[in-house]
Amino acid sequence: MSIKSTMDTNGQVSPIPVLNAEEVTLYREKLLSLLDGYKWKLDAVNRHKPHLYLKWANDLGRHPKMLEAVKQVLGPDLLLWYSVIFVKPPQNTGFVPWHQDSTYWAMNKEEGLSAWLALSDVNEANGCVNYIPGSNKGADIKHEINNSKDNMLHRGQMIKDLDTTTAKPIILKPGEMSMHDLRTLHASGPNPSDQPRLGIAFRYIPTSNFPRTLKWLKRGATLVSGEDKFHHFVDDPVPQFDFDPVAMKAYKKSIRVAAIHTLFGDTSRSNLRKVIDTIPILISRKSAEYFKYWKHLKDG
Repeated sequence: MSIKSTMDTNGQVSPIPVLNAEEVTLYREKLLSLLDGYKWKLDAVNRHKPHLYLKWANDLGRHPKMLEAVKQVLGPDLLLWYSVIFVKPPQNTGFVPWHQDSTYWAMNKEEGLSAWLALSDVNEANGCVNYIPGSNKGADIKHEINNSKDNMLHRGQMIKDLDTTTAKPIILKPGEMSMHDLRTLHASGPNPSDQPRLGIAFRYIPTSNFPRTLKWLKRGATLVSGEDKFHHFVDDPVPQFDFDPVAMKAYKKSIRVAAIHTLFGDTSRSNLRKVIDTIPILISRKSAEYFKYWKHLKDG
């Protein structure tokens, strides 16, 4: 079965080999060095869009083997519009509750996927992703706000009372990736093991796609394959080296834009829906984390 047909039927494809042993060592060391600089304390800001200011992360998001697999699902014209560091240190209680990406991507067409690249062993012992096969073919499900400090999702969204009896784990070796549709139901548990779970997720969409909310405030994206005939996004610069000043300026602006979309745009289905969905976010414990974005206003 092809990658495309597997994704259409299953909502998830894995494992897909991407990195060789030498590349795994290189990128793992780069990620560990970054984590050491943050003292392994990750939040909504320093996990945000690392490919925009780190050359090595941008190189990963453009890796030919990764793009080859993504193009089989989404076609030749691709944007990398987001990335996020998903790391669970040893003995870590952080978790990702059951959710659908489509709920907060809020694209005009539900076409897109996450490519989840492992830089360590990722298994049931250290909090791998679990998914529900075929859930990509279902409707969007109502999400609620989960205020747990251990919830790794920026907005804290989650689905309550979900039947997960058919859920399956996504087991990956270092250098392998999984891809899941933006509608696929998925989650991951804590890492009680003595080894870190290291990974980065890259979000890809066709160039024809765009956020249907706050259209006046354009987000940025990077063309990584083919041609962009639509120009729905601002062109993100490609960093020439880690912490490239030009890229850093764009990164800080993207933080401010993401904060506005997160608080007032991404969950809306209509103007009324926007108001209704924003209220629980603003009064939740998670809202304090969103406003960490704003400390970067003075730096831009």
